[in-house]
Amino acid sequence: MIQDYKDKGADYVARARCEIEPLLEPRAIRALEIGCGEGETMRWLKETGRVDHGWGLELFEFAAVSAREQFEEVLVGDAEPRVPSAFEGLEFDLIL
Repeated sequence: MIQDYKDKGADYVARARCEIEPLLEPRAIRALEIGCGEGETMRWLKETGRVDHGWGLELFEFAAVSAREQFEEVLVGDAEPRVPSAFEGLEFDLIL
């Protein structure tokens, strides 16, 4: 069952997950973020030079609308069935 993240509050999908920094390599050319929310983590990664280009997959359209400003492309839907064919032909240096 998919949890309804709309009930988690606006900041849940609208904040950068900076706590992941110690887990990251210094730089990635292409990144895929599954559950990208409104794109704030990707904005932070790009602003700090950690990522050049990003693609996202987000469960909810309301969050994806904002995220599209940070990504080359954002698909909407449940990640599990979409990941095998999402962004076909692309290779990623980082997957979040």
